[in-house]
This record gives sequence, structure tokens and C-alpha cells, in this order.
Amino acid sequence: MLILDKPRRFDGSTIQIPLYHRGHLSLFPTAKVWLCLLPGTKGGQTLPEIVISPIPCQFWNDLWRISITLQDRIGLVHDVFEALARNSINVIAAESSSMERQRLHSIEAIVDARLYSARNDGTHEERASRRVEALPGLRRTILAHFLHEIAFLPSGRERLRIRRVRNLFEAIHSYNEAQRLGEFTPAVGQTSVQKMNEGAAIILPTEVKEPLLYVLGMTKSPAAGKRDQYLLVSDTTDRFLRVYFFPSGSPLIAPTILHQDEIGAIAAITAALRRAGFNILTSLSRLYSYGSQAQTEFVLQPPPGLSHRGVGQIKTSLEETLASRELVERYKIEIGYPKGYVTPLKSKRLAMRSSPPAASLPDIATGKPALDTEGRLRGLHENFVRRVKQPGVTSEDTYRLHLVQKLLAEETADRQPTVRGTLFISSSFTNDAILKRAVDAAKRHHFKVVLGKEVGKAPTTREGVMTLMRLCTHFLGIWTTDGGMNMGQSWWPSPWLHWELGVAEAMNLPWHLLISSEVHQDAWKRLAGSTPHSIFSTADFDKKLKHALRVL
Repeated sequence: MLILDKPRRFDGSTIQIPLYHRGHLSLFPTAKVWLCLLPGTKGGQTLPEIVISPIPCQFWNDLWRISITLQDRIGLVHDVFEALARNSINVIAAESSSMERQRLHSIEAIVDARLYSARNDGTHEERASRRVEALPGLRRTILAHFLHEIAFLPSGRERLRIRRVRNLFEAIHSYNEAQRLGEFTPAVGQTSVQKMNEGAAIILPTEVKEPLLYVLGMTKSPAAGKRDQYLLVSDTTDRFLRVYFFPSGSPLIAPTILHQDEIGAIAAITAALRRAGFNILTSLSRLYSYGSQAQTEFVLQPPPGLSHRGVGQIKTSLEETLASRELVERYKIEIGYPKGYVTPLKSKRLAMRSSPPAASLPDIATGKPALDTEGRLRGLHENFVRRVKQPGVTSEDTYRLHLVQKLLAEETADRQPTVRGTLFISSSFTNDAILKRAVDAAKRHHFKVVLGKEVGKAPTTREGVMTLMRLCTHFLGIWTTDGGMNMGQSWWPSPWLHWELGVAEAMNLPWHLLISSEVHQDAWKRLAGSTPHSIFSTADFDKKLKHALRVL
């Protein structure tokens, strides 16, 4: 959960920490915190920021969040933490609670896995360098320990999730990348929370303060009249505080808008902001008076043409933007600019403008029926199918295509409950009989089938096969002696089949091998000896093929 705030003036050295940011981060006076200063981008599209956490920076590249819900019993919490300790996993922060009339117990923990190593989960170095992004081995270990206590969702999915603490991981990687490029001097530092008046604050350590002031164009303190600002956003789940800095040349406004509690109100307001070029940094919508009025708080960057104007002119432009007939008459909006969180809000009604702004985008509330989810997914699917066939395709494009294929299958499950995906069959083309039986069986198991012979006008066969495989969700390799190599007293399959398996692995496709008993075991044991395969003979090919398709 994100905790948002209003912009605050920056004095060049101190970050005030209100109470509502301190509790979930344990930012009590004298508490140690670690800071990581990250650069913005050239041209000011993004601005510098500091990520602050009570967790030391050196842990950030191998932190994981474990969420588990179990049937409650005495000793349960101890058993969970002991299981983690046995796997060399250190608990950094944790919280737990009985729930549902003490029938269940929920545990949420952030853990440091630097000393943990397992065959399927990689080493610390592999996880820190992005080569490993999940912990399936740890998941299996935990489930094996608590199989009898694990709770389930109505869907039948077990209530256990292990996820990387993504924000801190990306922060330390951005820091390392900025160091490598040398375009900005990033910094990490350590300090303590200071008690100040009735609250608490963080006084920036010198190693963080000096490069920050340099990039903001400040010296030791802000010049007279300068209004550099910062904006706090904290995360209760990942336990970090993010501080965005805005030089005086990048003014912010923080309006609060009252409006009718009605479907489409927020969409209409944000459409008006988009048309005028206001960038939403944060937004928070909530009920103000149930059934009649709601309020939405924004922190906004003005459009580029207004960025060097005074705050008063920016507010005037915003109010003109929002003074449309729809917003004023239908949603009855009012606007205020509170400096803090005050109730009741001091707001004013807007006078409706006489004519619409010259440049506008289509309104959301046009009365036209919204595109249904399936239709939108089909459009996205066509887009990514075209994209992965273009030069310069990235692994992320392939991941997105696989995701949209999965979502499409889920979306259409009620009408077509047997949709499974797109299967690439890797096999020698010299045995048409086996290939045809495999294609027919795959279609009966509700796969769309793609074959390597369909490369079309690709510049090379390799590029054509890779393009085809990017469109697929599963991979089946049928290894026979057809088209293979006679190694004296043994047969190996065609080298092409080895290469296609390697491509499937690189693309993270679920795969299975259907291997003839005539193929020498060294042909596959050296590549994937620990993975179960289906070995077939001439007599039981169809049976083993059916099993392989079920495994997929």
C-alpha cells in the first residue's frame, strides 16, 4: 500500500518525516536508515530522487517478500521462521496475525536470501544479476513443510507467494548503472532519524547531500526566493520511503477536487488533465460523503508551456481546464488547494467556461459502448504478433505476447474451455507419418500447432524459426534417428533439434521431449539429464505422445 503526501519545501539538507510515514517504516528517532540517491534523466523528464529504507543497501539486491496463510495452531509462527532459518534465510521484518476467528494465521515477511543457495533457485550472484527471478525450490520446501496447514483460495490456489522486493532491487540496480555510465554521481549513505520539534526528520549525510544539491543547481542552501520542493511516497509493504525532488523551475500544485460520487467522474477529470498536458505524479481518491460526494487529491506537474509561470497562473490554467459543462454541471466539481490534510476542505465552485478548449482529445464519456476485454486482448495480441516479427524484437516483447495469449485463453475459457495455447513441434521433416500424427494429436488436445517449415520469407532459416517460436506458448521436441547422425554404434538426432530446444529454453517456453528409444541417451542426458522425458518405441508412440501433450 502506498502512503502519499503533499509537496514540501526543501531547505537543502532536511527531510521532514510526518507520523503517517514513520510507523510502517519504523522511522522512530535514533533509528538507522540507508539512503540511495538516484539520478534523473537528461532534459528533466524525470528528476532526482532518494530511496530511504531501514534495510541496509547491501541487502537490496536479494530481498524477497514471503506471504503465507496457514491453518492456525500453537507453534505455527515458530515453525515457519525455523524452516526459513534452516535454509539460511534471514528474516529482516515480519508481521503476522490470526484471522477468520483464529481459524487461519497470516504471515508476511521480508527476508534476506544472500546466504541461501539451491539448485533451482540459483546463488546470490545469479539472483542479484537478474539471471534468477523466482524461488521455486524454496516454494516447494515451504509447501512440503506445511502441506497439512496451507490454506487455499476458492480457486484452489494455495495461499503462498514469494516475490522479489522489486522497488529496492531496481533502486540499487539503477544506482549501479548510473555509476557505470558516469553521467551523474550517485551516492549511498547512512544516517539516523532525528527528533525535531514534535516530529522527526532525516538530515542528509554529506555524501548524499552534495551531489543532490549539485544536480538541483543549489549550493549550500537555497537562494532567496527559490522554492525547491520534495514529495514523499512511502510503501507499507516493501518498507521504503521515496523522496522526489523538484527544482524551483519545475513547480508543482496539489489540488483537491470534490465531485459527485458517480461512475465516470474520475475518468472525466483525468481526461481533462490529459488534454491540457498536466502530468499526474500522485492521486488519491476516496469518499467524502458516501453516496453523494467524493474527493480526489492530486499532485500535478504543469504542462511544459506553463512550467516557468507562477503558481497562480498555473492554478488559473488548471481551473479553466476543469470548467467544462460536463464537470461543472454533471459532476459538480469544486477545487481547493490545502497545504496539509484538513477537514472540511475549503473549496470553490468553478464557473463554467463558455466554449471548449481549442485542442482536445475524444471524451471518455461519449455514450459509445466500451471495448470488451476479449476484444481489447485480441487487438493487443495482433499488435504483439506483428511486433515479434519485426527486426529488433526484445525478450520483453516475447514475454508480453505470451502473457496476452494466456490472458486470452483465460478470458475465453467460459466459451472455449479447452483453449490451451500455441505449440511449436520440433521434429525431423523426413518422417511425415510421425509428424502428421503429432500434429493431429496436438490439435485434439486443443493446441494451435506451429512447425519450423513455416518460416516463409525470413532472411535465414534460423531467424524464421526464432520468429515462429516467439508466437508460441509451448514446445514439444520429437527426437528420432530420422535426419540424424550415425555416431558409429549409436544414433543422435539432427543438430537442428538441439538448437531449437535451446531457443525454447531461452524464450522460457514450457517444453517436453518425446525421444525415440533408438536415440542414444548421451544425446539428451548431457543437455537435460535431470528433466523427465518420454521415451517411445514404434509400438507405443501414440500412447507416449498423448502423455507428453498432457504434461504440457
